[in-house]
Amino acid sequence: MTQPGRRARRESQTAVVRMPGGPVTMEVDPVEVDLEAEVVLDSQGRRIDQEYVDRLVDAAYETIDAHPEKFPPRVGRPPLAGRAGEGRSPQVSFRAPAELVAAAQERAGREGKPLSQVAREALQAWVS
Repeated sequence: MTQPGRRARRESQTAVVRMPGGPVTMEVDPVEVDLEAEVVLDSQGRRIDQEYVDRLVDAAYETIDAHPEKFPPRVGRPPLAGRAGEGRSPQVSFRAPAELVAAAQERAGREGKPLSQVAREALQAWVS
């Protein structure tokens, strides 16, 4: 039981999810539903029980296995320096006057670059 004014701490769990590129371990926040005790219906009024859920999961895996080109593995953004898997690149944020940001965005657009790339180039030039 939680004390008044305090939130209950929900424990997350890890799950290994089968993906086309191989198994992926991810954190999941479990939602507990007792499908035997609670009546849960799908959009067509059919009762959802464990057998129903198992059929849906099996069908999803069959679809993924049959069409891996439609479900490419998500790899995320590559790091800016070093090799993949060495961790995240540090993130820097700062405030700037609206006029400066607008001018930088306009020039970046003319050069076909994202503003973050322009900012990295400016910082590199300043420290060099």
